[in-house]
Amino acid sequence: MLLRFARNLLATSAILVASSAVVATPASAGLEECNIDHISRVCMWTGSNYTGIFRSSKPSPYPGTQCTSDADRSYRSAENLSTYIIVFYSGSNCTGSSTGLSPTQEKNLGFAAWSWRAHA
Repeated sequence: MLLRFARNLLATSAILVASSAVVATPASAGLEECNIDHISRVCMWTGSNYTGIFRSSKPSPYPGTQCTSDADRSYRSAENLSTYIIVFYSGSNCTGSSTGLSPTQEKNLGFAAWSWRAHA
């Protein structure tokens, strides 16, 4: 009887240790959208924390020359998979407040970005 109790206790302890060692952290579904298919691109979401409508855009091959925007949509979070620094602007035509994303960086922009431009 004592041996059976010890085995049950040992089995229960092993289950508890195994279950406490596995802690799942949910991944952002938004960041999963910006994957290997979007290499050399900038991924943007209309909501903070990579939520909302998703878009990816390939930066101009001539950094600093082309301002890009969507006439009817602003973006609040982004991930940069390009080799350029991407600067987002609060106004159209690359004006207003700005924030930059280095290559491989992702972040909430801190404002609604209506335009963006690549810089070398």
